[in-house]
Amino acid sequence: MQLVLLDRLEPAPEPAPQPMLRLVTDLPRPQPERRSTGSSRRDPRPVAENFARGVAEVLVRARSVDQLRDLATFEVIRVIERAAGRQQRRSGQRSAQPRLRSVHLGSPTPGVIEACAVVEGDVRTHAFAFRLDYIRDRWRCTVLQLG
Repeated sequence: MQLVLLDRLEPAPEPAPQPMLRLVTDLPRPQPERRSTGSSRRDPRPVAENFARGVAEVLVRARSVDQLRDLATFEVIRVIERAAGRQQRRSGQRSAQPRLRSVHLGSPTPGVIEACAVVEGDVRTHAFAFRLDYIRDRWRCTVLQLG
């Protein structure tokens, strides 16, 4: 065994600077899962008409809001429930069956439908707008604005 003595030691190299970590407090909202364009996507018009009719019937207490749970997000169901509660306080009795006069559709991007509906009641005619997103193989209302 041979022993080698070094007269001079070389200094160790400086470590590379590590990137600073930053705290992220504002995360982007997750986007709905959308399917690719194609013929597999259902026609949104019947869904939009059924949803519009259902909202109108819930507002006059002819239908339970539970029947719309498959067609809308939790936030939209809450909007409908609050509006139905306000409607009930205003009029003590149940109104006649509303009549869906028209539904207009527009598609700003694939997988998204913006719609408005006009509903005729006993005395007044109402309009509301909503957005349908194609999420997990079906159309669901994600935004609702009652007028």
